[in-house]
This record gives sequence, structure tokens and C-alpha cells, in this order.
Amino acid sequence: MNVFFNSIVLVIAISLLTIVNSVYAYPFNNSLSVGWQSPDDPWLSSETANFRFHYPQSAAHIAAEAAVLAEQVHTKLAVELNW
Repeated sequence: MNVFFNSIVLVIAISLLTIVNSVYAYPFNNSLSVGWQSPDDPWLSSETANFRFHYPQSAAHIAAEAAVLAEQVHTKLAVELNW
């Protein structure tokens, strides 16, 4: 049962990361894509224990949520993959 649950968590985590990447990386449907930024919107950087994030200031709330999600996924995957 535990292996099944971990597999489901892994599939969900990969799916979420794929969806987030496709939504925010596709320039034709999202103003948060690189290259579509306002020149007046400065870029910021932040770090967690395992990741470094670069984002426009207007997307700081999204970056904060992504940081939490990324660390949660990393914790689960590290155990699953014996990292």
C-alpha cells in the first residue's frame, strides 16, 4: 500500500510540475513568460534549501507558492529515490 501511495504522489507531483511549466512558460497565453515582461518589472531571486528561483517582482506570490511546492516534492522524491 505504501509503494502504491508513493507512486501516486510521484505521478501527481510530476503532473503538477508539468502543468505549471506549460502554463507559465508558453508566451502566447501568459504574461508571466520570459520575453513578455514589462521593462519596469524588476527581476528578483530567492533560494530555498534545494532550489534557486528567479522571477519578476509581479510574480512574487507565485514564486513563494512554487518554492513551498518544490520543497514538498523534493522531500517526497528524495525518500522515494533514496537521494
